[in-house]
Amino acid sequence: LVVFVDHFERVQKTKRGQAESTINRLIAALPHALFIVTGRDLVDWYRPDRTDLPIAGAIAWPGLLPNSSEEARQHLLGRLSYEDTCALLSRHSQLEGLRLAPGVIEHVAKSSGGLPLHIDAVATYARRIREVEPSRVIGVGDLGGSLGAVVKKLIDHLPSDERRAFQAACVLPFFDVDLVRATSPGVDAAAVTRFAARALVLDNPNSAFPYRIHDEIRMLVKGLIANEGVGRV
Repeated sequence: LVVFVDHFERVQKTKRGQAESTINRLIAALPHALFIVTGRDLVDWYRPDRTDLPIAGAIAWPGLLPNSSEEARQHLLGRLSYEDTCALLSRHSQLEGLRLAPGVIEHVAKSSGGLPLHIDAVATYARRIREVEPSRVIGVGDLGGSLGAVVKKLIDHLPSDERRAFQAACVLPFFDVDLVRATSPGVDAAAVTRFAARALVLDNPNSAFPYRIHDEIRMLVKGLIANEGVGRV
């Protein structure tokens, strides 16, 4: 039996959440099943102070210790392999009904170098193309190029109100709708809400401000605006 638990950070961001306790109890009760848990944050069930969990501590979860070297243990992923990148992009295409020209997946797998941030940017831009032109076949020229090139295309193709929301959010290390509007009064609240649902916006757990944008994306956007005025409206 193999069980996949994806986007685990969504469970972790609510302290003392019932969902995390349920998953904790389930994994402990099924020692002969293989659970593959993926997320953006470290699973800290090894900590003795996690008294909100049914089973916690290093004795119960030795493989979760940060310095553990024996399998099964936690793995920090950097870049995906070429094969894994192709598989991930293929899954995106199938699940979201993207019409990709032959060779696009392989080209993006090479140009992205397996960098998850680059893959997220490509997927977000591809979704935007589908939203505007559902019947369009997306080619190499649309999704290829560097991360900076993909981000520039994404900015150019966002609706003007979401573009302003994106630019305003990139000035801030973390944000919510009210903070973006307070720092950029011309930004519409509904546009911030819509943009916050896009893949490039990350959860910011255990904070009063629930969203953030990856620092590299923020720097790229601020650089594009400063150097070229990209996306100004």
